[in-house]
Amino acid sequence: VGGVEKAGYDETGLTCLSTADFSSISPLVSQLAATLRARGVSMSVASLRAYGLPDEILDELAQTRITGLTFAPEAGTQRMRDVVNKNITEAHIEESTRKVFERGWHRVKLYFMIGLPTETDDDVRGIVETGHRMLAVGKRIVGGGKAEVTVSVSSHVPKPHTPLQWCAQDPHAEIRRKQALLRMNLRDRQLRLKYHHGGVSWIEGLLARGDRRMGAVVEHAWRAGARFDGWEELFDEARWQAALEAHGVDQAAYLGTRPVTARLPWDHIDVGLEDGFLLGEYRKALKGRASPPCGK
Repeated sequence: VGGVEKAGYDETGLTCLSTADFSSISPLVSQLAATLRARGVSMSVASLRAYGLPDEILDELAQTRITGLTFAPEAGTQRMRDVVNKNITEAHIEESTRKVFERGWHRVKLYFMIGLPTETDDDVRGIVETGHRMLAVGKRIVGGGKAEVTVSVSSHVPKPHTPLQWCAQDPHAEIRRKQALLRMNLRDRQLRLKYHHGGVSWIEGLLARGDRRMGAVVEHAWRAGARFDGWEELFDEARWQAALEAHGVDQAAYLGTRPVTARLPWDHIDVGLEDGFLLGEYRKALKGRASPPCGK
């Protein structure tokens, strides 16, 4: 609250990887929302899970001035959600959407990923189809011309210390093809589609999966003028390509499938996981077998 008073903003947000999993999220939202309301400041909560949205959180947020809520189904089909072990069903997504629209919001944003391992074109189409189904829920509740659903799609980047660290990242051209597939399946102007710049995801993958040679690449790109490249309007793909070529980086090796027996550039870092845990989860993922959430 002190930060709000000193900064002068009229909106504040709570964000982390999974806000709703924070053990004290309900009392935090309740107390903070009431305090901010008294100051005329709205509050948003990012990264809500697509299942079990607590009614008390939604009730509190409904009294703020934010125009919609965002939550994350992650993938467009149940098969893909099982691969990435999200423990989310179609019923969970529909229930969360219904709860949001029933509290007077007219806008819902759904967050998905493309480029996940074993993904097919049907899984990609399923993202837009899920959006259409949730838009239909909104139209039934708030009216046909008022409901709006935004499908926001990012490109999957396999990250170190996760079960998918051995997976290949989709090439830039394949991401563009899947983004075009998403556009082709839009059938309603009230369903909006947003997706991330594929080139930014490409560099993110190289930085995530590369070794110490990427340090020289980053310096080269910086000396060539790279600044704030996470902003798509400032990202220059050719500048990064030149830096990679100047330092002889084998992009395919960095972004391709890694053998599970291979030494990885980050293997020397201990993050507190038992030996074999990530590999076991990786094999479950490829078979579409879900594991229970770690908190349970």
